[in-house]
Amino acid sequence: MEKLVILHTNDLHSHFENWPKIRRFMLGTRAAEQAEGASVLAFDDGDAMDRS
Repeated sequence: MEKLVILHTNDLHSHFENWPKIRRFMLGTRAAEQAEGASVLAFDDGDAMDRS
């Protein structure tokens, strides 16, 4: 049976200080899951910029 892993972000609201940590988590999780043979999809649901 195949394994599908879905990673997503949403409503980050320009909190740029968190983006490096989120990126490390996403890349690390993707690499670990793919090493085990899983298919990985990553999505951003928007709303990243809400400040002018």
